[in-house]
Amino acid sequence: MDYLKYTSSLDKNMIKTQCAYCGSYVLSYSEEAFCHFCEGHVSKTESNNDQTYQSILSIRNLISTKHTSEAISAADSLSIKQTSPRVLFGLANIYRTLSNHIYFDTNYNLDGFMYKNSDNIYLSLDLISKSKEMFYKHIKLSVETDPISTFTLFISNLKLERMIYAKKLLEKLVNMPGLISNYAIMAYSAENKLKQADISALKMIDSSTNSLYYLSKCLINMNKREEAEKILERLTTTIDMPDAFYLLLKLRRLKDETKI
Repeated sequence: MDYLKYTSSLDKNMIKTQCAYCGSYVLSYSEEAFCHFCEGHVSKTESNNDQTYQSILSIRNLISTKHTSEAISAADSLSIKQTSPRVLFGLANIYRTLSNHIYFDTNYNLDGFMYKNSDNIYLSLDLISKSKEMFYKHIKLSVETDPISTFTLFISNLKLERMIYAKKLLEKLVNMPGLISNYAIMAYSAENKLKQADISALKMIDSSTNSLYYLSKCLINMNKREEAEKILERLTTTIDMPDAFYLLLKLRRLKDETKI
C-alpha cells in the first residue's frame, strides 16, 4: 500500500480554530477537530476565555517561542493548588511537551563528561513526573458529564499508559456520535499496536490531521520506518504538532545510531 499518498489530505482547505484546553491553534477539515498539542476535542461551540485559560495560553506561547525556562516557571506557578480539570489537562500536556523538548536537546557530540546532557535528562524526568501528576489529578477531579469529558479522560489514561482504564472508557465512546468514537479507536489501536491499526488511522485521514501522526506510529510498528519518517516530515512542515516532531527526531536518532 502507498501510504505516502495520504499526506495529500494536508493540501485541502482547512479551518482554523483554537483549543479551549491549551490555546493552540488547530487546523482541521471541519468545525469538529482534535488539538495538535493536547488532543483535546475542539469545536467552535467550545470556548474558554477566563484568566486561567489566558495563563495557559501564555505558557503555550512561551513554548512556541522557545522560552523554555520561563514556560516551566509559569507552569509551576499555575499548577499550585490547581483544581480545574480543564487546566490540569492543559498543564499535563504542557509539562509533557517541555520534557520532550529538554530531552531532545541533549548533544552526545560534546567533549568531556557532558554534564549539560545529564542536567537535561534529570530535568526531563522531573518534568514528565509533573506531567503524570497533572494527568492523575485531572482524572481524580473530572466528572463524566458528556462525551467530551469522557473522551478527555480517555486521552489522559492513554498518555499515562493506563490501558485497562483507557479500554473501559473506549467502550463508552465507541457508540457516541461525531468523530470522537473513531478518533478514540484510532488512538487506542495505534498505542496498543493492534492488528490493522493503520486501517483505523486511514479512516480518519479526511477528518483529522492528527491521523497522519497515528498512521506513522502504526508504520513504525510495521517496520516501515522510512515511510513513517516521510509522512512525519510532511506533517510537521504543515502542522505544529509536538508529538509528531519528537517522534520524527526519535526516528532520525535511531537511523543515525544504526550507521555507527
